[in-house]
Amino acid sequence: MEKLTIIDCSSLIYSASHNVSIKEQNDDFSLYRETLDFYINKILEVTNADKYILFGDQASSYRKRLFDTFKLDRVVKNQYVKFKYDLLEYAKEKWKVFSHPDLEADDMCLLTHNQFKDEYDITIAAIDGDLRQYSAKFFNYGIFRKKDYQIEDGFEIITPEQAQFNLWKQVLIKGHNNKVNYLEGCGEETANSYLSGFRVDQYSFAVIKAYIQGINSVEYKTKRNVKGYGLNKGIDEFNKSFKQTYLFRTQAELDELGITFGIPEFITKDKDLYDTATF
Repeated sequence: MEKLTIIDCSSLIYSASHNVSIKEQNDDFSLYRETLDFYINKILEVTNADKYILFGDQASSYRKRLFDTFKLDRVVKNQYVKFKYDLLEYAKEKWKVFSHPDLEADDMCLLTHNQFKDEYDITIAAIDGDLRQYSAKFFNYGIFRKKDYQIEDGFEIITPEQAQFNLWKQVLIKGHNNKVNYLEGCGEETANSYLSGFRVDQYSFAVIKAYIQGINSVEYKTKRNVKGYGLNKGIDEFNKSFKQTYLFRTQAELDELGITFGIPEFITKDKDLYDTATF
């Protein structure tokens, strides 16, 4: 099968912008463009892409409209990121980054993978751990930040069992997606210990139970007790956390919400045009 590389360009633009502003302390926009080009070309090279597609974010999305403070704390962080929107416009023009008013880049990565997984050998290039709630082959381009990186260390295959564990753990904790709603007091270590006591098919039940009844440290061998919210608030908080966490996989899920998404045509990679730029 041909190799298709799906790139989460939202995090990639953020990484390029942040890394240059911290490392170079420079306002020369060409350095930011060159860094983004380097990242994208290296990703396409190491994944041996025959075809590729890049997805980005818009200011709006289905989740942001449901929860008006969703990812709001990123506004504060963005003041330390230079040329983010200039890079986005550049990426749209040069790399044909596709964005959607209802869907985040994460959603589109998984929707595309799910639709074409039987037609292509697909790698999703993303630094964001939230995408690992889905079973696929991933490449973490954060590996390029290391001085003596080994390319093979950037690849990861998430099994269906791991994907389910990652999904339900993310519903419990705040994680990296800046959720408004999660189980207060339940960090990653507690969530790992708690869920390890259940079978894969019990994870959803276990998480709802934790929201309602809390987590008893003695019963579940966790380091701390976590207080639940009770039946009414617990179910409500669980529902909100799930909606902020779960990434769409299928067109049918979008149809239920009245969201239309047509996957753009993939771009064929010219193997002779790999950028040789280095940091």
